[in-house]
Amino acid sequence: WAEYEIRLTSDVAAWNQVRHQIREEEAQALAQALRPRQNLTLTLSGGLADPQSGSWLIGALPAVTIYALKPRAQFCIKQLGRENDVEIHTASLETGKAHPLPKLSEGTYELVASCDSLSARRILRVSSWDALQPARTCDTASAELPWSWAYG
Repeated sequence: WAEYEIRLTSDVAAWNQVRHQIREEEAQALAQALRPRQNLTLTLSGGLADPQSGSWLIGALPAVTIYALKPRAQFCIKQLGRENDVEIHTASLETGKAHPLPKLSEGTYELVASCDSLSARRILRVSSWDALQPARTCDTASAELPWSWAYG
């Protein structure tokens, strides 16, 4: 196997030869742990999220990164609605790099990455700034502290 940029590439047949040549049980476990997985991952990073609702704010959306063994993957955004889901954006994205999301209005979206027969999905909720709820505050002057805090 070889590491290329951030991906591990391998020939499955070559890995099977390595696995058959190793006889010790511990070495087999190591070879299995090092073997690249055939998977696809979709991650979100950055942006400004509301921790109370788990949604991102309009105008401060996260970037999407797709991790796969292939250099490119298909990406689709579907707006989830009450009756029909509407596909609003499709693109072929380079894997391993963060890509900004297009402008999205308030709503719930499904992000889908696909490569060969694999796919990864993620739900993204987008809220308006008006929907933000203020954080709870604590009035320290009138708050009752446990006895151990007050008297040590």
